[in-house]
Amino acid sequence: MLKLDDGRLLPESNAILCWLGEGTSFVPADPFLRSRMLAWMFWEQNQHEAVIAVRGALRSYPSRRHLATPERMAELLERGHALLQVMEDRLAGHDWLVGDAISLADICLYGYTHTAGSKGGFDMARFPGIMRWLDRIAALPGYRGLTA
Repeated sequence: MLKLDDGRLLPESNAILCWLGEGTSFVPADPFLRSRMLAWMFWEQNQHEAVIAVRGALRSYPSRRHLATPERMAELLERGHALLQVMEDRLAGHDWLVGDAISLADICLYGYTHTAGSKGGFDMARFPGIMRWLDRIAALPGYRGLTA
């Protein structure tokens, strides 16, 4: 939740990213590229997070381990690898998810993707394009890694 200067509250991580990114180079000026950015952001919330983040949470939080049945974990692993392949297909031949520069799409997908191997147990060696993309983001000026 983001509390604005006037006291209004803005929920949802990608809505917050859009608010903070307004008028910056993280939002493409071209309407088509901006729409592609939004498509990736919607996909992150609807598909990616529901698998990549959930599998990581089931492995990381003791209070959720009872939900981590072998069948569910295997299903999440298979689905997660398929979702990561969608990203790999794009990033195998491009530096960024949209256009020729980092956008909010890259920022929103970075979080759970960069911990997909360590927290989720996904085989990230299968995704060299994603790994190069993660390195590009971490090498950006002003980058600060997650501490939790």
